[in-house]
Amino acid sequence: MQTPKFSGLISGWVSSAKGRELSVTLSEESILTNGDLLVGSIIHQGVNAQFRCKVLELEGTALKIDIDSRINLAETEQDSRIRATQTETLILEGEQVLVTLNDVSMNGVGFMAPVQLQSGAKVEIHITSAGEPIILFGQVRFCTQEEGSIYFRTGVKLHEMDRLLRARWLTYLQRGDPIQAAPPRSA
Repeated sequence: MQTPKFSGLISGWVSSAKGRELSVTLSEESILTNGDLLVGSIIHQGVNAQFRCKVLELEGTALKIDIDSRINLAETEQDSRIRATQTETLILEGEQVLVTLNDVSMNGVGFMAPVQLQSGAKVEIHITSAGEPIILFGQVRFCTQEEGSIYFRTGVKLHEMDRLLRARWLTYLQRGDPIQAAPPRSA
């Protein structure tokens, strides 16, 4: 979302929708106030929905908005991002580093890391799934230090996956955990 009140983008995840009212969990606290007008954009399944909206309520990172315009739809190649908060393992030059996931998508992973990664660095990420890791490989696209923090917000574009890994990753994205979501095997 964006507002004429200040430059920069406000990002987050839609946590619920009821009619034209949306509840959004912001990725960080904002200086928005009730009544502020915003231009919003939601990306889901290859569609970018764009609209004007008004702030109804803001408490910490919990934002309620009301869509007060028509919704314009456009195709996009951007991925839907799914909010994630678990701690996972990053392998960097043979060393294990614990990172906290921010979001995941079909082609990328966003996380907070205690170390700065160079743009272009190749990384290995282990996402735990019922005790068995989904091992993903990718390349760092951005890494910026969080203001007032020792952590770095990092984005990784995932490399192409073989058919089996892609199916496990897609299941993980859709259900949260592909191993636990699998139907039980009959004996």
